[in-house]
Amino acid sequence: MGFKASEAVSPLEYDFHPHVDAKGVTPEPSTDQIVQLQVAQKAALEKLGIDTDEVDNDDQGNMQSLMDMMAGLSEEQLYEIQDEQADAVAEVCGAERGETDADGGVYWSGGNPSRDEIIALPFRIRQAYFGWLMGQLFDPESAAAGTRPSLKAVRGGKRSIGRNAS
Repeated sequence: MGFKASEAVSPLEYDFHPHVDAKGVTPEPSTDQIVQLQVAQKAALEKLGIDTDEVDNDDQGNMQSLMDMMAGLSEEQLYEIQDEQADAVAEVCGAERGETDADGGVYWSGGNPSRDEIIALPFRIRQAYFGWLMGQLFDPESAAAGTRPSLKAVRGGKRSIGRNAS
């Protein structure tokens, strides 16, 4: 038989043990959730002054430019980027933003994993999870080859899938 949706992709199973007591399956994200993730990724890169149309994971010079640019950021900017990345991933995992407290913090609810569980991961483990998830979402057939994240998913390209399709 040709294409079988039930066999096309693997469930988005995660296990954060022993670092965080969290294990489960992320619900299959909607097209809107994926688009919002891409928008958030692109905005974060552009906030750094990076032209996402010029970035290519296979070009070490561009990746070195990204690393050099990040080296020039303040500590506050680096934390902001980490928070924005965690927010975007949490939303694609089903977490919902709630009200903002007096200090500007956002209350989160739900998610599989939750934003709190994602943030509780040690940095390198969290980055590996982000890379794995991006691979599963944007290139599920080759995701098994590794967990290297791709910036190709955030490039502005014309698509005719989902909302505003013509």
